[in-house]
Amino acid sequence: MEITFESMTFQLNNSLLPLRLKQLFRISYQLGIIRTLLVWALIILSIATTYLLISTGKNSYPVVSFYLLLFLILHVKRKDKNFLKINVLRYRTVYFVEYTLLSIPLIICLLLFNRQLELIALPAGILFLSAVDFNFNIRHKTLNTKLQKFIPTDFYEWKAGVRKNFIILSIVYLLGVCFSWLVAAVPVAMIIIGLIISDFFSANESWQMLLSFEKSADKVLLHKMKRHLLLYAGCNSPLILLFIIFHYNLWYIPCILFIVLSLIHIYAITIKYAYYEPDGNTGINPVLQFIGIIFGFMLITIPLLPLLSVFFFRKACTHIKPILHDFD
Repeated sequence: MEITFESMTFQLNNSLLPLRLKQLFRISYQLGIIRTLLVWALIILSIATTYLLISTGKNSYPVVSFYLLLFLILHVKRKDKNFLKINVLRYRTVYFVEYTLLSIPLIICLLLFNRQLELIALPAGILFLSAVDFNFNIRHKTLNTKLQKFIPTDFYEWKAGVRKNFIILSIVYLLGVCFSWLVAAVPVAMIIIGLIISDFFSANESWQMLLSFEKSADKVLLHKMKRHLLLYAGCNSPLILLFIIFHYNLWYIPCILFIVLSLIHIYAITIKYAYYEPDGNTGINPVLQFIGIIFGFMLITIPLLPLLSVFFFRKACTHIKPILHDFD
């Protein structure tokens, strides 16, 4: 069958666009009116922050890099790659169009302040992300190693996450250690590892596994948060120590990163159980987790993370309480 621009456009307009609109309406329904309005308010705040940063003339490259990083995270985590490959002609064009649409506020800001090089770098970066298939086998290859024996049995999210992403985590960690004498090596490694770990809490376990803790809802959540922070601190300690040895005058950088990424993880845990469905996933979880990541990397919104975590912690306790009612 001949693939033409008209056929591809028809397919995008008549198949994919209605699907995306249905997904948007479903997620908005699950969020509710108040939280949907809050999300839109945060989007407006993000656009305003982008405008202010670009207007200074010094932050345009970091802002473009940040947007591309967010698109990379979204591209790696999205679950519809196989669906698009099977059902959409030139599915990579779909990636490019969707990421370009998401970057419209940034493009407008760059046009307003005549940032020509950044206007070239942004679509070039999006084109690269769209062209590269990040659904490679290394990410899906699972490995059982001796390292996983040190992870507590009851912390199955870490066991499953490390088994699934062991090769990537090992490569990034070793690169961070080997190049720790470079200023950016350890922070970049911590960010990549932290974002991979945040994905550990994207899948829901069965209700029997929750019941096995034999604790009340609040104690289960606090137990998970405490155990996670201990494991995460142990994972990052060597990297932080190496950074301090080589760059002692900048010791605060990895420490701040550790705190911010820990806040993102705690937020992800509360989100998981606030909308918990046994052995299932809701469309709202990835959206809220992605918003939490954005909050963590925007200075002005970092204080919102602990506040939202408290809110979703209470919601999570109420939500899973019927499953754990015998242990109240």
